[in-house]
Amino acid sequence: KQQNEFPGLLPDRIFGWNGNPEENKPNPWPVNETMKQFNLIKEDILVIDDLKPGITMAINTGIDSAGVGWSQSHQIPEIKADLSGICTYYFDEVIDLENLIFKGINIL
Repeated sequence: KQQNEFPGLLPDRIFGWNGNPEENKPNPWPVNETMKQFNLIKEDILVIDDLKPGITMAINTGIDSAGVGWSQSHQIPEIKADLSGICTYYFDEVIDLENLIFKGINIL
């Protein structure tokens, strides 16, 4: 979908790998910092990642996670099995993640 199709759904904060290396995933700091900054509880959060460190971060903080595997590298059975075996949800298609996130929400 085009970015302007859903006004207001731009990220409020993005944590990258350019800060303190000890605060990078799989360290729980990004999740804990997000909870603190936005006054959230664990049930308010879904970690979405296509790599194991993000899913491990979610597991370490007790947060649900969605592993996403629609890239070429995720077509390798061992990679797919590894990631899908540790996350709460696993999706091969973008539409499946969209359905989980927007289930029952009329956004248009």
